[in-house]
Amino acid sequence: MKLKALNVKCSECGSQYKAGEVASGLYGEFILRSSTASSEAYLDALNDNTYEEVFSLIKTNVKMEGKRPREIADVVRKTYGIIACDPDEEGSYFCIGKFPPCPVCGSQNIDCWEAIEPSEMVDKKIPHVTHRIWSSLSGVEKERVVDEVLSKF
Repeated sequence: MKLKALNVKCSECGSQYKAGEVASGLYGEFILRSSTASSEAYLDALNDNTYEEVFSLIKTNVKMEGKRPREIADVVRKTYGIIACDPDEEGSYFCIGKFPPCPVCGSQNIDCWEAIEPSEMVDKKIPHVTHRIWSSLSGVEKERVVDEVLSKF
C-alpha cells in the first residue's frame, strides 16, 4: 500500500520521525493503529459494511440525541475500532486517527505533523481490518456493545 510520508514531532520527547498516512483525497480510507502497540490495519469504509452499520447504530442511540451530524461522525471515528474491529495480537483496540508510536519514547501523542515536500510515498504492507467478533454478534448484542462503548465515551 502506498502511503504519503509525513514528518511527525513527538509531543513527549520532541523527537522527529517519518510516518505514513493515507494520501489526502482518498475519501473513506483509513489506517487504524492500535492504542498500545504499533499494529496497523487498513479500512476502506466505503466498501466495509461494518462502518455504515456502526454509524447507523451510533446515530440512532439515545445517547446521541441532540448531537449534530459532525459530532456523531466524530464519535464514530473515535469509537469504531473499539466497537467493530478485532483487537491486535496483544489485545489492544484499533483507533482511527492515531499516529504510529515515536521510535524513541513510544508515545503516540504528537506535537505537529506536516507532509514531506516534494511529496514522498512510503510502500508498506498493511493488513485489512477484521471483524470476526462483531460479525458473530446478533443485532441486539451489537446494539448493547455500541451502548456500552458510548457510556464510557
